[in-house]
Amino acid sequence: MDGRRWRRHGRGQAQTSYLPLRAPTRSSRTSLTNTVSCCYCDYKISALNTSLYHFGRKQAKLLKIWFSIGVGFSLTALLGVTLILVWEFGNVLHLFHRSSDLSSSLLFGFSPSVHEFGHSIAAASEGIPTEYIAIFLAVLFPGALVALSYELLEELQPFAALRVYCAGVWHNAVCCAVCALVLFLLPLILSPILHTW
Repeated sequence: MDGRRWRRHGRGQAQTSYLPLRAPTRSSRTSLTNTVSCCYCDYKISALNTSLYHFGRKQAKLLKIWFSIGVGFSLTALLGVTLILVWEFGNVLHLFHRSSDLSSSLLFGFSPSVHEFGHSIAAASEGIPTEYIAIFLAVLFPGALVALSYELLEELQPFAALRVYCAGVWHNAVCCAVCALVLFLLPLILSPILHTW
């Protein structure tokens, strides 16, 4: 309990370690159960937990700045998406005279792993270890998730928790920006290859 109070209020003598200090035993490795049913199956991975946690703790200052920018982006995106939805709702009710193609240009297709690793690294920068990463298939739809300790998330300051929650969307946006930049620079990238042919 003292370690948890220290995390919340910044006081105390020592910080409690939430990660095991030795290699996991055979019984703890098998505690993650994979789920299979007719409509859902998943595969849980815990092999990356320690390395993600150590990376997040080692680069905590930079990652907190990075994910704070992500909070600003996410709140701005939330406002933008709300305005687009209101505009489209107005178009459906014929309140506006012109239709907008803006919503069709905001289609995002991102890898779930980029999104979930964002949550995992943001949580690690706040001192919260990942319990496991799961890849799942629900009916025909693939996805991924990161399991974090809900109790430890509740102990974070509100803005720190917001950094963890917004990290996935922020990484999606950065991935989209990088892909758009590569697509824009593709003629320049491929020009040496095309000139040799």
